[in-house]
Amino acid sequence: MTIGSSMSSGYCSLDEDLEDCFFTAKTSFFRSAPSKGPAKNVTKAVEEKPEPPTVEEIKQKIEKYNARVTNCLLMKLSDDGTYTGFIKVHLKLRRPVTVPAGIRPQSIYDALKEKLPLTEFPLYLRLLAGPDTDVLSFVLKENETGEVEWDAFSIPELQNFLMILDKEEKDKIQQVKRKYEKFKQRLQQSLKEAGDKPG
Repeated sequence: MTIGSSMSSGYCSLDEDLEDCFFTAKTSFFRSAPSKGPAKNVTKAVEEKPEPPTVEEIKQKIEKYNARVTNCLLMKLSDDGTYTGFIKVHLKLRRPVTVPAGIRPQSIYDALKEKLPLTEFPLYLRLLAGPDTDVLSFVLKENETGEVEWDAFSIPELQNFLMILDKEEKDKIQQVKRKYEKFKQRLQQSLKEAGDKPG
């Protein structure tokens, strides 16, 4: 038996560094053709894989899960054996990435279209762990090695990164100049007012 999973839609807020996102997810269990056993003369250790749950077991787990849910993010079992539910995902970002409006590089679209590998089953894991995020939480975060693999980018993408960094640098310089110009004006105004007072 094989298990397939996919994310179908989601929403999130962009207000904090550690974000909460809710994704609706759908998982289905499909029976695959039974594989033929090893040949008689082959002496190979065969790993025993745990049997996937039956539809009845999934139904019981969903009922148990929904009984423990304190918000409205319930799981639902369809007649065809698939079930849908919500997964709370934390986004842990170190710094915001700014991309100017207009034409986006192809790599951004590729990242948006990327799905979890077929070996990952977040909705099933959430079902087994229950709704408590202290028991199991999903965190999407940046690569923590600190090493950027520059070889993985094309020359136009690298040039685009440089343009973005140059623009961010110029914007920051202008912000600092405006801030200190206002501070300078206030200081001069305070000195002028202090000089006008008899004292």
